[in-house]
Amino acid sequence: MPNSTMLSHSAIYAIGNIAQKIVSIIMLPIYTQVLSPADYGAVGLITFFIGLVDITLGAKLTQAVPKYFHDYSTLREKNSVVFTGFSTTLLAGIIATLLVFFSREVTADYLFESSDFAIIIGLFSLLIVNQSAEYNALTYIRLLERPWLFTAISIAKLITQLTLNIYFVVYLELGVLGVAYSAAISSSCFALGLTLFTLSKTGIGFDRDIAIKMFKFCWPLWIGAFAALYYGSSNRYFMSEFSTLDDIGFFELAVKLTMIMSILIWQPFSLIWQSERFKIYKMPNAQEIYKKIFTYISSVLLVAALSTSLFALPVIDIMASDEFRPATKVVPILALTVVLTSLNFFFNFSFFATETTKIISRNNYISAAFITIPLLLLIPEFGYIGAAFAALIGGVFQLTLTVYSGKQKFDMGVTWKYFFLVLVICLTAVLIDLVFLDNLSLVTAVACKTLLLSVSVLVVLIAIRTDSIIRVETNNLFNRLFKKLKVN
Repeated sequence: MPNSTMLSHSAIYAIGNIAQKIVSIIMLPIYTQVLSPADYGAVGLITFFIGLVDITLGAKLTQAVPKYFHDYSTLREKNSVVFTGFSTTLLAGIIATLLVFFSREVTADYLFESSDFAIIIGLFSLLIVNQSAEYNALTYIRLLERPWLFTAISIAKLITQLTLNIYFVVYLELGVLGVAYSAAISSSCFALGLTLFTLSKTGIGFDRDIAIKMFKFCWPLWIGAFAALYYGSSNRYFMSEFSTLDDIGFFELAVKLTMIMSILIWQPFSLIWQSERFKIYKMPNAQEIYKKIFTYISSVLLVAALSTSLFALPVIDIMASDEFRPATKVVPILALTVVLTSLNFFFNFSFFATETTKIISRNNYISAAFITIPLLLLIPEFGYIGAAFAALIGGVFQLTLTVYSGKQKFDMGVTWKYFFLVLVICLTAVLIDLVFLDNLSLVTAVACKTLLLSVSVLVVLIAIRTDSIIRVETNNLFNRLFKKLKVN
């Protein structure tokens, strides 16, 4: 595929990926008005439990499908690869869904010490098999190089989910049960449709040898994914044990607000970066390019974290009930954690470049073991604030471990001078906001925060432009922009 085509496809896929993940963000104003923090926390805890079961019992072979799809040449063999991966994952998903559905009463008693959430857990269990079917089918559509179909399906599901959420949660006022009905119905409809689409293209052709190859390829990734889920989401479980559902609700809202950074900035960048980083690896000046790109993306992420931190309180005041205001306390902490997590993926390239990806799983397990310590120490004493600091401490540890072990395999040549310089600028702005802008009226606060953000961005630009290469590139960029403005 030509570079221009690949980039255009990546941009279209980025739109589809954003559409898939942004529904929970769009629904925030509704959820935070009709649900209590405890209700919102219950959804977060159930979602963590479903994710845990999905990774433990899901037997997902989807990650192996692209590899073996391209390893074979004939259409029959390629279709067999897709059907083998699809059918195996679907069967495992059905078994896992049935186990959760029929044990919903026991699970509800364990998680909430009440059977009131049993029906909700039963409805959410459908997501295990449905999401497996959807993800497999969408992967197949990407292999067919049909980005517009991928994006159309993603947008259609977004509209469907929004419509069902508004109907069940707002119109029928079913609360958490309405969220469960919406998720179960929308996922079931699209899973069925996508399954029929895939089977109509591939036919039925299970290959035992291909299945064995896929299992061998995927099992280290499953182990690593289990550790990653524990690392990223076990704080919900610890809060359910040592704190309250309200705390989980505050934490969930803060996570959703900071997730916008990942959806709008990191994920579109990573879609292109996944292929471009390998091209750069073959260039003689690869380290210089990695260094420059790291400065750009880390600066953008830090400024995004600053923006999220500054405007979290006005956003929550506008869209949510006063009950959710405590969530703003942990937004700056979690925003910085998102930056560290994103950069961890950036540095994981050292292991991909040298084909030592098992180290990623090893690092995930070390990080998962490490984060248990701050979780146990901080959550019982400080609740959701302790959970946020534990996430930040874990983020620092994991990134340090990845950078250190990655240098042993392939040194990307990155320097941290500008990262820490921009970090100090952003932290200073957050401190100014906390000290001077905390008790202003909404309109005044938004105006002052906008000014503070603008000044901070200007200072960041001045700081990173002290690098000669970046100064030349930004000068060229500004010159092109000025020329376009003159023409217009």
